[in-house]
Amino acid sequence: MFKIILKTAYLNLWRRKSRTFILIVMISFGLAAMIFTQGLYEGMMSQMIDDALRTSSGDFMISKEGHYKSQLLSDYIYDTEPVISALKKNNNVAHFVTRVKNEGMVSSAKYSQGAEILGVNLEQEQYFINYKKPLRQGRLELNENKKEAIIGQDLADKLKVKIGRKIVLTGQALDKELVAGAFRVVGIIRTNNPEIDEMSVIIRQKHMQELFKMNGHISEVSVLVKDKKQAKQTESTIKAYLTKNSSQKFEVLGWEELYALLAMMKSMFVYFVYISYFIVFLAVAVGFFNILLISILERVKEYGILLAVGTSFSIVKKMIYLEALIVGMFGFVFGSFFGALLLIYSKFWGIDLSNFATGLNKMGMASIMYAEIHFGYFVLAFVVVLLTSYLSAIIPVWKLKKLKPVQAIRFV
Repeated sequence: MFKIILKTAYLNLWRRKSRTFILIVMISFGLAAMIFTQGLYEGMMSQMIDDALRTSSGDFMISKEGHYKSQLLSDYIYDTEPVISALKKNNNVAHFVTRVKNEGMVSSAKYSQGAEILGVNLEQEQYFINYKKPLRQGRLELNENKKEAIIGQDLADKLKVKIGRKIVLTGQALDKELVAGAFRVVGIIRTNNPEIDEMSVIIRQKHMQELFKMNGHISEVSVLVKDKKQAKQTESTIKAYLTKNSSQKFEVLGWEELYALLAMMKSMFVYFVYISYFIVFLAVAVGFFNILLISILERVKEYGILLAVGTSFSIVKKMIYLEALIVGMFGFVFGSFFGALLLIYSKFWGIDLSNFATGLNKMGMASIMYAEIHFGYFVLAFVVVLLTSYLSAIIPVWKLKKLKPVQAIRFV
């Protein structure tokens, strides 16, 4: 019996081919757009977070207690041995880097501004972030015997300096004296992290420690983990180890605490998806309902005859619901197919927004966006289409139920 009802519902759809075709196209277009938007937005968020973590804090950061709020050079790590030991022993730690940070002034012959001076070991940083990828000009080598610096593209534009030009770094040393040093620019990078691109100067950690009289001490340790799901547990383990094995007090902060805005944006993404789906498919449901209602009203006499010869209303109702469901499933299949094609293209080749690069980079976004693909996108789409198909058929079925067979046969 069900096969007969299903076949009848399917054949009814193609009595007006153009109408059914428009309905399938409408559902497919809305679904493909939403799947693509979801994947692109999630890819954009992942890029932003990954760029921020790899150029700054990592999945979590270890520093002296109070350093994150104060950002003072005097809040340094002097007991580094237990920190390094804890990180090397933990199996979930992929890479870690030590850094020295100080706020100061960077000057060229034409301009000067506040800057964050970073003392790094590029040998370590290559495992943390591959600076060759964001390199725009020059080289990514800092000579051990020469005072050389790497700066962000935006900072280079402000200072009006090119490769080979000198800049002067000024700041307060550990002994509270004002010190200054001249460094030659050997590399210009674009990391998509505004903090790095607009106001950071990268020099060798050894030269940083000498300039600011750090006596070999460091400001912080940034850590990347292998399994992101175990990051919190790894933080807790490291913190417990340091509390037990070091006389110095440390703070171990996850990236969600360090980048509260990014964390909030990530959590808001779920709501963005549901609201977007609701708006798009509300519009689709209205069109779906109108077309389905017109289609049923055209066939009221036929339904009346079926009821008059003894067909139960439940069979007629199933027929109408199946019509709506079949159209919805056609829309889901085509919408998912085209949505998947868009996501595959965006995942491997990206969407080039170079014309808006300046504005995007200031917000920490890359000029080429890559989408992500997850099976969950299609599961959510299937559920939404299923609900839309069902809800769109409720009122037409209710209107038909109110009519008696004789009234339905005479319906004009």
